[in-house]
Amino acid sequence: TELEPGPPPEVRDPRRIAAACRRELVEFLRDQRIDVPPSAGTHELGEFLGRRAGVDATELADALGRARYGPLPEAREAAREARHEVKGVRRGLRRALPPGRRFRGLFSLRSLLAG
Repeated sequence: TELEPGPPPEVRDPRRIAAACRRELVEFLRDQRIDVPPSAGTHELGEFLGRRAGVDATELADALGRARYGPLPEAREAAREARHEVKGVRRGLRRALPPGRRFRGLFSLRSLLAG
């Protein structure tokens, strides 16, 4: 019997998953005209979201940090948590942003052009 191939190694790499989660969130914020300082680490990002948008991102920041820098078994679990947490933070941001600003963000090209 032939084994079904799993996802490519880079998709399973918790460090890459954490980087993708962070990038997704930063691009979402950029579309809302909220620029995250490029030097912001995982915990600074969480603090920034609390100060700037009033959204608690401490769980996300913790999961991102463990996924990026923790031992591999813990990093894998943390990457799964980060995927979940980034969705929750985005929901919180959508609730916190005024409707007009959210609407503008839907049609923003800033994150695409910043690539």
